Amino acid sequence: TLKANAWSHIIRSDDSTSTEHTYGGLLSLSNTFDQFELFHEVIYTYFPNLKPGWNLNSAITYHHSRNLTLFLKANNILGKALKSNYYVVNPITQTIKYLNNVDVSEQKITLGLEYQF
Repeated sequence: TLKANAWSHIIRSDDSTSTEHTYGGLLSLSNTFDQFELFHEVIYTYFPNLKPGWNLNSAITYHHSRNLTLFLKANNILGKALKSNYYVVNPITQTIKYLNNVDVSEQKITLGLEYQF
């Protein structure tokens, strides 16, 4: 199965003097071979004042039986997903901590086993 999706969003300030245009898209491919399921997706995201992000995710699922499933999933494989700057305010000390270029989507690999009773 091949799926494609595109989106666009216009953000206007409260006084309507400025607008920002964000957009992105998703392309996913899934396939089933006997007891295996393969899934891959690429996501593109653009926000003003940030470097555009590319996110590649994949998964392999093995259905051993009706009750037992094994899977391997990988998120943000390329490490090129959208990055953003964050700040945290401590309300007690009134200090501000800045975090720059933080991945919006973490790079991670998940190995799992699911058993249904």
